[in-house]
Amino acid sequence: MRTGFDPAVRLVEREYVTNPPRMKTSTPNLPRAGKYFRASVASSAAIFSGNGFLAGFLGAPREPFVLLGDANTLAALERIGVRAQSNDVVVNLGAPLRLDDPLVERTLPQIPRGLDHLVVVGGGTLNDLGKLIAHERGSRLTLVASCASMNGWISPNASIVRGGNKISVPAVAPAQVLLDDALLGAAPRDLTAAGFSDALSGLFACRDWLLASRADLAPYDADVADGVRRSLAPLGAALADDGFDASSSLATLIDALLAGGLAMDAAHTSAPASGAEHLVAHAIDLHELARGLPPTLHGHAVAAGSLLVAALWDIIAQGGFGPPMPLSADARIGALCTWLPTMTAAAPFVVRAKLTREATRAPAIDLAAMASAAPELPRVDRLRGWLTCAGAPTTAASLGLDRTFFKSALLCARDLRDRYTVFDLAFALGVLPGRTDEVLTRSGLFAVCT
Repeated sequence: MRTGFDPAVRLVEREYVTNPPRMKTSTPNLPRAGKYFRASVASSAAIFSGNGFLAGFLGAPREPFVLLGDANTLAALERIGVRAQSNDVVVNLGAPLRLDDPLVERTLPQIPRGLDHLVVVGGGTLNDLGKLIAHERGSRLTLVASCASMNGWISPNASIVRGGNKISVPAVAPAQVLLDDALLGAAPRDLTAAGFSDALSGLFACRDWLLASRADLAPYDADVADGVRRSLAPLGAALADDGFDASSSLATLIDALLAGGLAMDAAHTSAPASGAEHLVAHAIDLHELARGLPPTLHGHAVAAGSLLVAALWDIIAQGGFGPPMPLSADARIGALCTWLPTMTAAAPFVVRAKLTREATRAPAIDLAAMASAAPELPRVDRLRGWLTCAGAPTTAASLGLDRTFFKSALLCARDLRDRYTVFDLAFALGVLPGRTDEVLTRSGLFAVCT
């Protein structure tokens, strides 16, 4: 009896990672997402992608498993004709969710002991919940992606809300990730748009990663960063095409999202896929949590952050810097905690750690020169066009946020994490805070839609 999907059964059109999971780029059957990397890439998960193979996975003779999803994702399976077997245990968590400890505690009793294979169908929140449940129970985990909205499929970590903050905690990586075009292509367009936004942010994240390596000697892998950029070239080309169609670009999007995940796995850091733009997205999370607001899709928040960052890089590229206006540690801590009170405990450690490195950091003007010699970034107008084409939000109003919020993001988000980004560089160059309004205007987040 098979206990899971058998890679030997040719139900898929595209096989990304086979045994052994570590493969060289010279290997003829290298995973498509891996072809962008000049060095070896590895994944502990077997990743399969194709069209219509889920029915074979769930319908083949096998031992029973637990199928976990919410009302939307389980209904999506039904709509493409995929059903659990009679001896499987289906756990329907109902309405869309925000992942916190009470949700984990409510879910665990619904997972029967004795079934050691957990199959989760969903997006980022359900994926992370499955990783935590599998970690707690010691279960084998299979993730069935219901949408191509993020790049964290193969990660062994999970994001969870604790104490008003959203943090990353160790969990368990999936044994298998199943990406069925029939299911992914039927996902709501806003979820797919979120995936395009999350993938495209890798261009800016890799620039920040390089910047941190020069500013603070943070570990950096040029081959991995180049692989991320190479994976995004076809995505940018597709979005620039007048005949762009999201469904026909689904495979390109999956490749780019998987490349981001593989890059983080290979680099042992989120830096290849998470820079200053993700600090803005994190701030949006915390803002909504503090007010009890429904969560913005992660990729949509990243889109807003990417527009801010693109505008800032455009201004830095023009030169003409003014004198910096350094702030004391207390001033930076106070500003961040006034804006986002749940950062009160963490802010002093982050700010003081960053300030201790300033004495040994290279001059900001040298860092700016290095950045100008790095691979070119898309200008903010081009990025906005890509995001619009993908269906992602490009205005603050579409996210329910105002100018004051994004002004605070430019001034304070640098201290949400102990990592050097373009926000830190902009302060060191004197671009911030003096040209904050110029950055906001250039981003287009406050353009009047007609």
